[in-house]
Amino acid sequence: MFFSNHNINFEDNVIEVIENYVIKELNKIPIPDALYSILEDNLISKYLGDKLAKLLSIDKWFSFPFHQIPDIQGFLKDKIVVIGPMCMHMVITPHHIKLPELIYNKVLWYSPENKEKIQAIRSYYYSIIEHFSGSFALYATEQLWQKYFITNDFLGASTLYSFKEVLKSRYGTNKKSIYNFPHGKYPNYYIDTFNDIKAERK
Repeated sequence: MFFSNHNINFEDNVIEVIENYVIKELNKIPIPDALYSILEDNLISKYLGDKLAKLLSIDKWFSFPFHQIPDIQGFLKDKIVVIGPMCMHMVITPHHIKLPELIYNKVLWYSPENKEKIQAIRSYYYSIIEHFSGSFALYATEQLWQKYFITNDFLGASTLYSFKEVLKSRYGTNKKSIYNFPHGKYPNYYIDTFNDIKAERK
């Protein structure tokens, strides 16, 4: 699962204003051609016919009207859910952004052989994070997210920062670059500060 911090002002605005702002800003961020190719391949592997054509035709970010579904209104009262080009989706909360998940397998994510694809995804992640004044992304397994973030017991973290601190205390920190992990020795979580991408863009 892929998350980032941000500096979107949730405190002084109603959720509809924030939602409109987020969508407008997301539509300003260019999507690299290499990422479009990955998105297209993902959709082709899952859908056929009219469904595929409809998903491939999405070219702008828009809000998904989950707030109109009574059963989940409480869950989504402080969250924004948006759908984007080729069916990417994100969730924006007061404390973090859940970034689009485009590569699900740890072997693929940390493999040097897959670097070209991962760099395209990370480059887009960094553009989103930079645009909303964030400073890092956190990659963690779904099991860790469920155990230390959404749990209600004393281990639960209430924000992305506290989740990061829980993970650091439980699993330590690593200083390796994202492509320097031996095969099969992948981290439980990874903090990405995008230093390589920042250097490329200078």
